[in-house]
Amino acid sequence: MSEWKNGKCVVYEDRHGNTRCGVCCAALFCDDNGDMPDICPCCGAPLDYSIYGPAE
Repeated sequence: MSEWKNGKCVVYEDRHGNTRCGVCCAALFCDDNGDMPDICPCCGAPLDYSIYGPAE
């Protein structure tokens, strides 16, 4: 399941509500400031969170 948009891998939510990398399926967690990673900590793929943005 690897969907790419604007040169970045689209993240997805698993059935438990965890955000995951679309390339390696690694779980993505926010840091101490509440920011999500821009690059997957496991495979290094650039991540696209646009599905969580406001509706266009």
